[in-house]
Amino acid sequence: MKRWLLDTSALLTLRDDEPGAERVAELLLLAQQGKAECLACFMTGMELLYRVWRDEGEAAGRLAHEQCLALPIHWVHESPELLLRAAEPHLPVLRPCVGRQPTNASPVPVQGMWLRGTRRCGRRHQYPKGGTRPVRL
Repeated sequence: MKRWLLDTSALLTLRDDEPGAERVAELLLLAQQGKAECLACFMTGMELLYRVWRDEGEAAGRLAHEQCLALPIHWVHESPELLLRAAEPHLPVLRPCVGRQPTNASPVPVQGMWLRGTRRCGRRHQYPKGGTRPVRL
């Protein structure tokens, strides 16, 4: 079964019906049918809530958050290992390895998903330019 990690931009793209929303919807339909698994980091849920609340108000933010929780997504929450790894002062902030961020990055495996920073984490990874693209795990 294929696994896909969705980031905030993927969920906002779906919510706002932007280019790429169809692809995110296809992946969620496959997850609903049991043919794929969609995952999202707990920070994605927090960021979505924050961004919609900031831009559209509290009610819209809370509604967007509740709608995301109703999607066929397995939410990956923090673990002691992830918390300690992210807090190490010599490492950059880690974020889920997906989305519209066309940067070089180094993947870091944590609790079955890849997180990325910018140094000390293995081979380099190039992301495509533009557009929302969930990454298969």
